Amino acid sequence: MRQAQERKRQAAPGVPHRAALSPPSEGNQLFVVLQRQAGNAALGSLLDGLPPEAGARAAACLRSGQIPGPALMALQRQAGGATTTAPATTAAPGGGTAPALLRIAWINDLPTFIQEQIDTFSQDVLSKQTLRNELKLLGERFANRVTFMNTMRDRLFGNDVATEAHYREIKPMANAMGADEQLWAHVSTRERLLQVQQDLKAQKTPIPQTSVALGLRGDHLHPEGKSAGWFTHATGFAIDWKAHAAPHIKDPKLIALFETVTGGAPHLDLQMSIKDRLDLIEKMGQGKASQAESAVLLQRVEAEYNRLVAGSQKFKTDLPETSLAPLGEVEAARTALAAAQAKLVMLRRRHGVKKAEIEAAADAITEAQGAFDAKVKATEPLLPQIFEPWTKLLDARIEAIDKEAQDQGVDLKQLVGDFGFKELGTALAAIRRKALPLQTTAKSVLADVIQIQQQALLIAAKVEAAQAWLEAPAPRTPDPADAAQWSNSLDEVKGDLDALGARLDPLKASLGSLLPGAVVEPKAPAAMRPLAVSNAVISALRAAFDRLPDRVTKAEQTLDPISKKLSAALGEASSKQKQIDDATAYRKQTVEALGGPGKAGRAKGEQAVAALLEKKVKWLALRDAKKSLQTNVEAFVFKAKDVRDPGITQLLGLMSGTRGGGFFTPDPQTGGEAEAKKGAWSDTHGFNLAFVKSMISHGFEWGVAWKGESDTMHFELVEGRRLLESGGSRALTAGAELKTLEVLGSLF
Repeated sequence: MRQAQERKRQAAPGVPHRAALSPPSEGNQLFVVLQRQAGNAALGSLLDGLPPEAGARAAACLRSGQIPGPALMALQRQAGGATTTAPATTAAPGGGTAPALLRIAWINDLPTFIQEQIDTFSQDVLSKQTLRNELKLLGERFANRVTFMNTMRDRLFGNDVATEAHYREIKPMANAMGADEQLWAHVSTRERLLQVQQDLKAQKTPIPQTSVALGLRGDHLHPEGKSAGWFTHATGFAIDWKAHAAPHIKDPKLIALFETVTGGAPHLDLQMSIKDRLDLIEKMGQGKASQAESAVLLQRVEAEYNRLVAGSQKFKTDLPETSLAPLGEVEAARTALAAAQAKLVMLRRRHGVKKAEIEAAADAITEAQGAFDAKVKATEPLLPQIFEPWTKLLDARIEAIDKEAQDQGVDLKQLVGDFGFKELGTALAAIRRKALPLQTTAKSVLADVIQIQQQALLIAAKVEAAQAWLEAPAPRTPDPADAAQWSNSLDEVKGDLDALGARLDPLKASLGSLLPGAVVEPKAPAAMRPLAVSNAVISALRAAFDRLPDRVTKAEQTLDPISKKLSAALGEASSKQKQIDDATAYRKQTVEALGGPGKAGRAKGEQAVAALLEKKVKWLALRDAKKSLQTNVEAFVFKAKDVRDPGITQLLGLMSGTRGGGFFTPDPQTGGEAEAKKGAWSDTHGFNLAFVKSMISHGFEWGVAWKGESDTMHFELVEGRRLLESGGSRALTAGAELKTLEVLGSLF
């Protein structure tokens, strides 16, 4: 018996001796399929993608037809579908949701690279904190992990078990030696990338190097307003390559400029609806598409690829080289500044550097920054002349759109679409929000002014009643001297009331203007019967009045500081409302003019207006592009190096460290044969047409196909995106083979 067991171990060197060996389960048909493929190049590529020891174990299992016991259990769990059943640690007994601690416990088992993305800070940062700050960060980590679980469950995978299973299947690829350069992706993505690598190897071209795939980027903490498709990087389904040479273009000004200079859009026009395109790419990745339909798509990709490459090159070379010299000087100054900054960083990291050296390096940065700023300032006045060939082209397109509208009797400046109305409404709401606290203060002042007037009117009514009694006193007659004194006192109070009323008049006028429609005067009290006068009555009237002037002063002092601000805000609001009313009227008038009367005419008019508004969007982008070229507004020309909507100097290829810049500057079509042969990923070769076609053929959508936001660096697995969009209900077929091999190659 022992001899038989030893023979089995020799037949499968690399299988741990302590693991029981079992024949394949009937449920694990994939194992049987993989056994039949043993020795095939495609399977060899998947095995090569595993760590060396794991790959040897998986190969040994396939050769022997025997599976280690623990691996068999894992495969049986996997056999039911594309998503591995995760340990039951995240499910509460009897169903429902487990307590937070139990839900997130499994995250501790994930590689540090993934944990730190979920936590949004590193273990190194945590270890350097004081006890108080460490406890605070641990609290944040707990909250972030719970939020991560909620986002993944509610937005993407449907439950905690699927979330755990998914992130356990995210691992690094053997694309680079350094940990910082490794590509972390889901098993489905990794399997398809290994297939792409095998495909390219046969064409003697390497797969291009990148480390940009899995990236939560904090989106799990703030998922509001983000679609499921936004999370392809967060779930390991998306990869970016050569971002500075293949940037993400969303700015309408850049799109309009590229179209004007090159005659074509910066996105691929594959002449298919989005759904049809994704359906076909998914089928191609699964090997279910016909050769004919695949060929049509790939031919179109090739034609558009070549157009985009040519357009990018034309953009970089369209302006006279001599006129670009000032821009080159700006970029040379930027490069010098970057070198000075890098030197200071290096010195600060190095031990034993003298303080004087660091101070000198810091001074060099200040000097380099000053030189750069001076170059920018000196060059900005030259921009209208430098970009004149382009602004003339922009003017021609602007005039053409203007003429098209004018020929229909339409003024594009006055014609407003839904987006424009939304902007106007948002602006009006913002003005009103700004005015609201001022109006609240004004209303408070008005309430006090009303009360002051009510008190004054009541006093005046009593004065009149007292004077009426003095004219016909009854039932007693006052002493003539007292009567004369009381009459004078009443006249004084009446005069003071008149003076108080004069002070209130400008207050009431101001409040009436600041609070349109508000009632600024109270009702007068009813006439009173004659009031018998005495010293006490006179004293009471005087005392009642004497409390009022200070209240008026307080009202004046409260209203005065806000009066101008509130008046200005009301003026802005009125002006903005008039814009909305005028735009509404003009649009209605234009619809009627272009469509005619009746329901059918209105529909025709709306259609014509919609077409003009689409032209207006382009018209605005063209105008803004011209202005930005001439003035460098928002650093349109001299923007710092960026992978999203780069500045013009980067797109012209003048900026260092951008792999040639441009809208799309791929690698050469040939080269890198030695790297391809070794299975190495290349820093300098491979990002070319062959790579693009292979990626699409293996089920990846290329972001440059997205109209209005072409993302040339970006590829994402269509199956993966659709899984996320289904809320986790859609199964993956990609990754099944590699997942099985990884289970077979695991240590038990």
